[in-house]
Amino acid sequence: MTKRNRQSLFVLICLAAISVVACHKSTTAETKSETQIDTCQILTNDEIEQVQGSPVTATQPSSVSNEGVVSTQCFYSTKEMDRSVSFAVTQKKVGSASKNSVRDYWRKMFGAYDAEEKEREGDREKRESLREQSRKGGEEEKGPPPTKVTGLGDEAFWFVSPVGGVLYVLKKNAFVRISVGGPDTEQAKLDKSKLLAIKALERL
Repeated sequence: MTKRNRQSLFVLICLAAISVVACHKSTTAETKSETQIDTCQILTNDEIEQVQGSPVTATQPSSVSNEGVVSTQCFYSTKEMDRSVSFAVTQKKVGSASKNSVRDYWRKMFGAYDAEEKEREGDREKRESLREQSRKGGEEEKGPPPTKVTGLGDEAFWFVSPVGGVLYVLKKNAFVRISVGGPDTEQAKLDKSKLLAIKALERL
């Protein structure tokens, strides 16, 4: 093998090595980009304790995908078990081929309720009258509709249930869901949820 051939072979080997390294870096970057956020790192244990008045004993992350979006959740267990906190963030799933955005998903969830907020009071009264007739007729009564919360994110709704309440807040291309436990009043739980939502939205 001539000196020139040896030099050419050396160059080819170097190029191949660089290509392998670049490919490895690209794969690593792609893997990292597909990793969803660690929701348990958004709200700290200290912040949960300050709001709930009970230290966090454990955090449990989980996630679920649906219609091109992914919801990553963190469940904060506290020393006083009834003061636990459930916190979730819903964002566009990385690499999803779905054309649906987070805002599309939000409208699908809350569009009907938002329309109710804008309807005329007379129409509201008629609907309430029909609901009352349905109750008297023995039909199963559904839970109360959510309440729109103003001055928080781009849009927010508060759901009330027999065991507590859930706050949903939309901002830009993500929304958060927060539910706090404990013996507090509905208003107190809403206020606590809003405090945590504000902290979370600042970090998204």
